[in-house]
Amino acid sequence: MTLNEFVKKYSGPKLAITITGGGVSFAEIASIPGVSNILHSIYIPYSDKALKKYILQHNLIIETSAVSEKRIYQLFNCSISENPNCLHIIISAALTTTRYRKGKNHAMIFVAENKTDTDMDFCELELEKLDEPEYDFLIGIHGLETLRKKEDQQITYKVLELLESRITKNG
Repeated sequence: MTLNEFVKKYSGPKLAITITGGGVSFAEIASIPGVSNILHSIYIPYSDKALKKYILQHNLIIETSAVSEKRIYQLFNCSISENPNCLHIIISAALTTTRYRKGKNHAMIFVAENKTDTDMDFCELELEKLDEPEYDFLIGIHGLETLRKKEDQQITYKVLELLESRITKNG
């Protein structure tokens, strides 16, 4: 399913989307004509400072790991407190960047309507990570942008897969 197909097919509660660290290509949904019928908001606290400010605004304790289950649930609690009648899509990711990172490349995705939603979807998407020599080669040929876009698009496909599953279950 593409973003366009999803916008045409979806008829549930409006979407409240929070994205941090990666998965930003899913925000392209805002550029699709007619999306205002299904989109409530997109919030992207991208920098560490903006993310911490967003969490503190909701009187929550800041976790140390940027991409963790605890962080996802914190962001869900922030989103639900601001937008109680929405379907919440939370995306947090650590992806290829301009420096070689030691940690894994991965994303966590959470989709739920409310805290008692029996159809809550949570998944961790592990993305391929280059070893350091391959990474250094990509820097040399200016290939990081292409890799990052590919990783980001994989997250969008996974989110769409989760949403399509919800549509199928709920009719």
